[in-house]
Amino acid sequence: MGRHFADVVTGDDVANGKPAPDGYRRIVTEHALDPKSALVIEDVACLLPPQAWMP
Repeated sequence: MGRHFADVVTGDDVANGKPAPDGYRRIVTEHALDPKSALVIEDVACLLPPQAWMP
């Protein structure tokens, strides 16, 4: 995944994983981003039961 994105943060990279906002805060702070203009891509399917994301 790193070859497609400049930076990737996972739950292993922060003290508190989801649903805490630590990962988001780390990225916007390290890259001096405006959180309102950031795009977040998540692996949400792993948090939902299969019937919620499977056709």
